[in-house]
Amino acid sequence: MKIKTLLIGGVTLLASILPAKAQEAFDASVTWAMGCPVDAISGVSTTDYLTPSFTKGSEVSQKNESATFMEETYTHFLVTTPLATTDINRSISFKITPTGTFKPSSISYQFANQGWGDGRYTLVVECGNYNKVLKDKVTPIRDNQTSTKPYDEINLSGITATPEAPIIFTLYFQSKNDNTSNRPYIMRNFIVNGVATAEVGELPEKPEIPDGAVVAPLGAGTYYDLSQAISNGVATVGTDIGNTYKGTSIDFPFYLENEASIFFYLEQGAQQDSNGTLLISLDGNKIGEHEVEITGGWSNYTAVSVIRMENLASGKHVVTVARDDSRCTEHYAGNWRISLHAEDVYGHEPINLNLGTYVNGIRAENGGANAGNIRNGASAEYRVYIQEAGAYELNLGIKKYGEGTCKVSVKEEGIEASFDMTPQARSYSDIRHISLGDIKTPGIKTLRLEFTAPPETNYIANYDNLNLVRTGDISGIADVETAEVVAVEYYNLQGVRVEAGACGALIRVSTLADGSRKADKVIVR
Repeated sequence: MKIKTLLIGGVTLLASILPAKAQEAFDASVTWAMGCPVDAISGVSTTDYLTPSFTKGSEVSQKNESATFMEETYTHFLVTTPLATTDINRSISFKITPTGTFKPSSISYQFANQGWGDGRYTLVVECGNYNKVLKDKVTPIRDNQTSTKPYDEINLSGITATPEAPIIFTLYFQSKNDNTSNRPYIMRNFIVNGVATAEVGELPEKPEIPDGAVVAPLGAGTYYDLSQAISNGVATVGTDIGNTYKGTSIDFPFYLENEASIFFYLEQGAQQDSNGTLLISLDGNKIGEHEVEITGGWSNYTAVSVIRMENLASGKHVVTVARDDSRCTEHYAGNWRISLHAEDVYGHEPINLNLGTYVNGIRAENGGANAGNIRNGASAEYRVYIQEAGAYELNLGIKKYGEGTCKVSVKEEGIEASFDMTPQARSYSDIRHISLGDIKTPGIKTLRLEFTAPPETNYIANYDNLNLVRTGDISGIADVETAEVVAVEYYNLQGVRVEAGACGALIRVSTLADGSRKADKVIVR
């Protein structure tokens, strides 16, 4: 991740008399340099006074990581496009939030049907109450039918974005009819130019970040660069942390460009001779523990702990993972590797199938558009972040093959449910809704799917659009909210009770006079 640098050109005073903090206007732009996996797309601004972001709909996936046309690299989208409608699930959006104001003057982009695709697109701009269709049901050129780059530029006027009303460009993928085929598109370099205004000195000073240092958050599926880890010399630091003998303690320094909340993600594997507990601290304060598990292989990293680190200041921080020698009675405490992720990595609407842990042949297919190759004994696990307790249901679309049963569980909540996987239709339109009941505490949860099939069945089914949906409040909470509290306990986000004086993101469980219990997520400092 590169540190953005403030570039100001063509400065013009907006008032004849300078206020305490002078307003300045300057040319500015944001570029989303595409040609990478969809989940890695991010914008870069020529100024810190503009913050870009990128989102995609649930039915937009990756065909391949990239496509090459006329020696340029494009992001390769794959979308099911049944109708020429503006369906948010079949769209991508480019958003700019200014610190002061931003008046866009033009946008440009390179967009095409890939191969023999016949898709269409609609491009819409929104800013507060302003809403305009810039392109309506346009059929882009095909990349194999032209010797000219598929370039388009649109002039803009009369739009002013503010912090309360950011500007959003949304591109909807469409087709000309109700054909439900997957359509491939390629896209490159979405660029917005304009004029920004801001008060000089209103931004916090950026921290100094050494070259090569780890800057959080890391991308989905990206691990901490262990060359930056600091070992006490006991454990071996290589492609992972190994040889975790007695006395092992590792520091993982990282930097934040801005204040943020980050997930610390520890994966651990062990084949034998390992047990005990790992102590995890942030900047010298304990934030959690990890129980070491035998996972069947040193590189089988299926024992996972995830800890949310709330509202960290910009600058340097250090996570320390140390073996608790009082509880590690074997030679080792497993092998480790870690990451530092943003909250959206663990989103559950929809769940990113590419980040699942799969056993016995099941896999993410078509760039993560679906999971397939499901046989008897297969299983899949996903880590999801539940922001709010409540009643939840699991939804997924099922397609083709044979018959079988799926058992769904949420390990941390003791939830289990089963349903018939046999498709009722020959397409993913066979949507199942499975009630999971109450998820009583927020935090990272382990969603596990286990598949069973009759002996004569080879494959069971494929599934897509896997997501969790909150359907209501926990039953009974409303009746006890005003009751007398007689006892309070605190737990970490993994459900482990913590000792008095613990700090950080915790779950407070209040016992009421009638014996009922209520859970709230709190920050204890």
